[in-house]
Amino acid sequence: PIVSSSFMNTRMVPKSMLGKDADPNELISVVRDELPFMDTDIARGFVLLTLEAFAFFCQEFGLWKPGMDEKASGLLDFPAEANFVSLQFVELGGDHLDRLLRFASAGGDLAAVRAAEASTTGLENEEAFWADMQEVLLGSMRLLQDTSRTVYFINCAVLFSGGILVASALRPMLQKLRFLDSVLGAKSGGAELLFYCSRVGAVDLARFDAPRSWTAARAELSAFAKDAGLPVSKTLATPAELPEVAKRWEACATGLELSSLEDVSGSAAAEEWQRAEDRAGPLLAFLTALLKEVILPGLGARLQVLAVHNVRNYIDDGEGSRRRRLCAASVVRNVALLLQSRACNTSKLDSSKDTELIPHVAELIMRCAAAVRRVEDSTVHGRWVTCADLAEHLEECEAQQAAVPLPEASALGAWPAAAAALVAAGICTEMVP
Repeated sequence: PIVSSSFMNTRMVPKSMLGKDADPNELISVVRDELPFMDTDIARGFVLLTLEAFAFFCQEFGLWKPGMDEKASGLLDFPAEANFVSLQFVELGGDHLDRLLRFASAGGDLAAVRAAEASTTGLENEEAFWADMQEVLLGSMRLLQDTSRTVYFINCAVLFSGGILVASALRPMLQKLRFLDSVLGAKSGGAELLFYCSRVGAVDLARFDAPRSWTAARAELSAFAKDAGLPVSKTLATPAELPEVAKRWEACATGLELSSLEDVSGSAAAEEWQRAEDRAGPLLAFLTALLKEVILPGLGARLQVLAVHNVRNYIDDGEGSRRRRLCAASVVRNVALLLQSRACNTSKLDSSKDTELIPHVAELIMRCAAAVRRVEDSTVHGRWVTCADLAEHLEECEAQQAAVPLPEASALGAWPAAAAALVAAGICTEMVP
């Protein structure tokens, strides 16, 4: 049912961080601190489905009930000419989020970011890296502002090391949530956040001390508020004692129909998954109450907690294994949870006479982009594509007597509409002004 899909994971570090003779392809290196995957600064997954396949997926998971709530859900309220649905998922890794936070705190001063990372100056490669990084940071800020649904991942193995909340691990989380509130909170009605709790299985729940963790969280929040110049009164107004709601876990009524996952993964896997959910209950109840009752009110944040869920990335949790198996059922459920936001971009394309040309010109643009990229070893060096590049590409096609479906004038005239369609579909992104 998937027409096309792609995934790209990037880790952006200057050469000075790698070291003179360092090999980034080593199993453990500055770009990969844990097997099996490379660390993430920015990752992007893209899936293109037919409208019929997307409707089937929504129906299978109870997101859409034919004949009952087509308009109410908004999921399938597409223009009549729509034939495909694109889903795009973008991850901003922790290191990149830290870099964005420093960039925003410094008012967009890249020199402050470089100083914080002890960047070497004067080297040609280093200067080129940071020139590109400024463009990446500006683009990432725009990406955050335009997102339709945001998920914040909490690494429970780090936050609850030893069975109690670790204050030094909470501080970065407070900084990031405050930053996200400044970017997302300005949206009408505030922004809703989904919280996904990963590596819950690595927490020693038998030693989990909720009252001590609650006290430690309030103390760290008070210290953070004081350091950040926030009103400490907001923190003091939060519940000093562990509330009853933090002691019991009631699984979120997601409204999802998950029987299809059981059909695929098998009843034994589904039962193990449910046991894992039950084991995670005390921690999820604590985190839900902590976020709603202490952290977000104490920060004076406009962010709202939509839900807190346990996520399982791997079927086997063996740390450091090169052959860890992805838990596909959990990944699919996470996608379904995101789609419950009812936030789809159904804006209609340009209805002018150029509309019929858009698919053909879009294909020419993508062919042009593929032609101008440069590949060295296993590294692909792409670059921004402009209308002038397309004109040059068409001239080269003509010189080589390659077939082109449109006259040059028509193709270049439809550039704005085709480029806008590619951006709207999530296939391309605009250059930062």
